[in-house]
Amino acid sequence: MNVLRRILLFLWGLILLAGAILVFVAMANRAVWHSIFTQLQQILFNDGTSFWVLILIALALAVLGIFHIVVALFRHKSSLLATVSANEEGQVNISLNAIDNVVTRAAFQVENIKEVKTQIKPVDNGIAIYLKVVVPPNTKIPETAATLQKVVKEQIELMTGLKVAEVKVLVSNVGQGSDGNK
Repeated sequence: MNVLRRILLFLWGLILLAGAILVFVAMANRAVWHSIFTQLQQILFNDGTSFWVLILIALALAVLGIFHIVVALFRHKSSLLATVSANEEGQVNISLNAIDNVVTRAAFQVENIKEVKTQIKPVDNGIAIYLKVVVPPNTKIPETAATLQKVVKEQIELMTGLKVAEVKVLVSNVGQGSDGNK
């Protein structure tokens, strides 16, 4: 989960938790909140059943808020691993960081790859690899990208035993050549 999603999830959790606390406080101190929640109280507190509905809503908000905060703060280690094999002797996992290193080394074996940024995601049928690369001017981009996909897929499958579901390449920029021209 990237940092922005984790921050948004954390903020959403705080909003849900604050909403639950607000509902509990409104229920506990009706006199304090009377001017703010007059209309809400008339709707919800006319009979005894509405009071219990409000308690259930507050509890649901509290549980959702706490759940979102916990998910945002604690990263699940299983999402950082890819399973290479599992049998009666045990399980063999490889970290996504190790796969990332293999991908980066394989990418730089391809001619005309000047910069590479990688993203590795475990998927149902193996792993998905996303590459963002910079190439020099006058590079035959389709040929270079196809070679890059082939080399990365072969190296990952050879070295890790993992099935590569896809290798997507984004040429993010055409950088400077060795002669200094842009």
